[in-house]
This record gives sequence, structure tokens and C-alpha cells, in this order.
Amino acid sequence: MKVNLLDQFKLLLQRDPAPVPEDRQHRARTALLLAILEADYREQDAEHRVLREVLQRRTAVSDDEAVALIASAKAQLSDSASLYEFTETLQKSLSPDQRRELMEDLWSVAFADGEIDPQEEHLMRRLADLLAVPHRVYIQSKLKAPRR
Repeated sequence: MKVNLLDQFKLLLQRDPAPVPEDRQHRARTALLLAILEADYREQDAEHRVLREVLQRRTAVSDDEAVALIASAKAQLSDSASLYEFTETLQKSLSPDQRRELMEDLWSVAFADGEIDPQEEHLMRRLADLLAVPHRVYIQSKLKAPRR
């Protein structure tokens, strides 16, 4: 039986992606949250507090583990040439609902200081595109995120 190239491609697309280790997902999530925190070039205590709260809520880590996770993600983020490696990890490993929750978390950090800077807004739009989040979900998550 001869299998044509198109059929082989269809089979390849139907395969389940390899699972991504949980610690890698957590670091990728934290790196994106840090990128939003740093986007306006003004890191504030409120943003750091919201970042730790989000990590503890979504990843079920202790406060000390959150601090270690932030340090690890910060080092990886500073060594990275782009955010693509983080967004690719999360886009492949998170469900659409989990990516919506991630967008809400990103907006929460962005809103933590009481305002959205144009750099934060631009980065949020870029992240939504890289995470394959529909524009409707992007807007809904922005409206749902708590303003501090």
C-alpha cells in the first residue's frame, strides 16, 4: 500500500504533542509574567506582589518556591534572545482555557500599578498572537483582569 505525502502530513498533524514537563511550563509562565512586569521599565512592589500571588494560585507553589521560580525564570529570560521559546512552550502545552487564564494573569500584573503603559499594551498584543489567543479572548481577559 502506497501512502502519499499528503496522507503522511495529515498523520503527523494528528499526533499528540510530547508533554512538556511541569517545571518548564512554570518557568515559561513566570518568564512571560516577568516580561510584562519589566515592560514599562518601572518595577514596582505591587507588580511583584501580584506576580507572586498569581504564581502561587496557578502553580500551587509556596512563597519561597515562588521566589526561586522567579529567580530561575529571570535568569533564563535575560539569557534569551526572544520570548518565542516561552510562548511556544505554553502555546503547545496549555489548553485554550489555560491560555485565557494566562492572559488574565498577565493583565493582572500589568494593571498592578494602576495603569497600562503603551509598552505593556504592545507586549500583551504580541503575546496574545504568539500564544494563539483570539482577539476576542484577548479583550475579554483585559476586561476581566482586576485593576489594583
